[in-house]
Formats: sequence, structure tokens, C-alpha cells
Amino acid sequence: MLWFGAGLAFAFFSALTMLINQKYKINGRLISGMRGVGVGLLFSPALFFVETLTDRAFWILIVAEGVVSTFYNSRMYESSARYGASSTALINVMSIGIGLHSGGFSIPNAL
Repeated sequence: MLWFGAGLAFAFFSALTMLINQKYKINGRLISGMRGVGVGLLFSPALFFVETLTDRAFWILIVAEGVVSTFYNSRMYESSARYGASSTALINVMSIGIGLHSGGFSIPNAL
């Protein structure tokens, strides 16, 4: 149930940042970078409680995920500034179904 609450919080704050960017029209790369730095600072105290991993593949994949996430988020924020937060948020939700379907996982089969 913790993941459900975290997912709702993520969706809420994602929609909130899209609404903010719709009004203030901040550069998508800048707001995406600020979001990444903010999340990094928020979770940095956890570094004192976990063992540092030495697996190179893990760190390569972490960096790759960061690059892909930053690119995706910057495009979403630029879209919310240009086309509005409501249409961008709808496309964001539709991308979940498209991603699940294209991965060989069909939504009707999951129900």
C-alpha cells in the first residue's frame, strides 16, 4: 500500500509542476534539472544508512535512467508551457497504457 500512496503523491506533484509551468513558462530543461536536484537533496540523508554499491552496471544504469528521465520531464514541462497542463497531463497518463501495451503486456488481459 505504500507504493500506492507514493504513486498518488508523485502524480499530484507532477501535475502541480505542470500547472506551475503552464503559468510561468519556465524552460523545461531548467525545471527538470531543479526537480532532479531537489529529489537528490531530499534523499541524500539515506546515503548514511545504506552500503555503497560497487557494481559498475548499477551506476551506468542509474546515470542512463537519469538522462532519459531528465529528457522526458523536460519535454513534458515544455509541452505544458506551450499547450497547457491539461493536455500534457492527459498525454502523460495515456503513455502508461501505450507503454504497457507495446511491452507485450495488454491492459485488458490485466483486468
